[in-house]
Amino acid sequence: MGSLTVRQFVSKIAEDAAFRKQLGITEQMPLAEFRAKAAAAGYDYSEAELLAEARSLSDADLDGVSGGVASDAHALRAVQDGADGQLRQQGEPVILIRPNSGEVLRRA
Repeated sequence: MGSLTVRQFVSKIAEDAAFRKQLGITEQMPLAEFRAKAAAAGYDYSEAELLAEARSLSDADLDGVSGGVASDAHALRAVQDGADGQLRQQGEPVILIRPNSGEVLRRA
């Protein structure tokens, strides 16, 4: 596996367009395809690891997200009942992990 933690990997996907292009990450793709592309580059994270990371932040971390933009450099937001787990960085693209649909989305 690559030397990045799950959080570092998802942050790098959000921040680095060249890295996204290198891995073939598109604006919308099934989670299984996202995982396969990551694994091919040496970042072999399970669906459970990705989803667990999306749910790992404290209430204080979640409070940092307002108005659709994180107030700190990175905020990984999890919404209960299978809604979006989102990595947001101010001024950077957003990664959405949709547990119910099995899709990973990136949007500006």
